[in-house]
Amino acid sequence: MSQLARRALWIAMALGCAVVGGLVAACFLSSRHVVFGPSNSLSLVLAAAFIALAGSSLGPAELAVLLALLIGLIQ
Repeated sequence: MSQLARRALWIAMALGCAVVGGLVAACFLSSRHVVFGPSNSLSLVLAAAFIALAGSSLGPAELAVLLALLIGLIQ
């Protein structure tokens, strides 16, 4: 397995955990005091993903635009 494939797998696992955690929190938490959403930890994971994918054909700005489009599509 190449270095880029390992990084992509790690990124997919981290983002998958964030998505599953969000779905579980939305289904089972009903408090006004519980905030589950974009936070500093998710921002750090995304920054690490952009850095790890620096060798890909997309630049960091293009990755950010792609992520924003995917988030808009899901929401």
